[in-house]
Amino acid sequence: MKKVLDWLLDQGLNINAPSEEAHYSDSNREGHDNAVGVLNRAATYDDVDILDHLVARGAEPTHSNALHHAAMSFTMVAYLIGNYKLDVNADDSRGGLNAQTLGSGPWGCPLNYPVSNSNLLAVESLLKYGAEVGDSPAIAISKGHAPSLKLPLDHGADSSEALDTAVRMDFVDSCKPCL
Repeated sequence: MKKVLDWLLDQGLNINAPSEEAHYSDSNREGHDNAVGVLNRAATYDDVDILDHLVARGAEPTHSNALHHAAMSFTMVAYLIGNYKLDVNADDSRGGLNAQTLGSGPWGCPLNYPVSNSNLLAVESLLKYGAEVGDSPAIAISKGHAPSLKLPLDHGADSSEALDTAVRMDFVDSCKPCL
């Protein structure tokens, strides 16, 4: 894999080119991901070796949403924060990296991604590194992930607001952690 990457880079491939992938939020609003796509992919696939190789070849971690894409891997979350000092509260549309055609980014901060997928280890890891709870309780409730709701509540999320959201959305299982 590295040989192929090196060959492409040696041929002039822009390692910091945006992915420009179209994506859709829950409200079907189209957006385009303009972050460094190769780092996002390496983080998604939990490939530290490739990620480090890409950075050594000039990829800019701070121009990526790698921390957001690492939502399924608590080890990658810790690695990105520890080694590349990525901001645990960076919005996925920060600095114009993700130019939205309509509306805002699909989830916002990195914490919302593992909350949405009910990956409790990644949620714990991000909270340990100081992630703000933000609207993660509302996302956990909307996805029906009651276990993902408890951790943000334990880290200062407003339980009365979360309970109100759970009641309005008729998610009984999400009401219990709020009480």
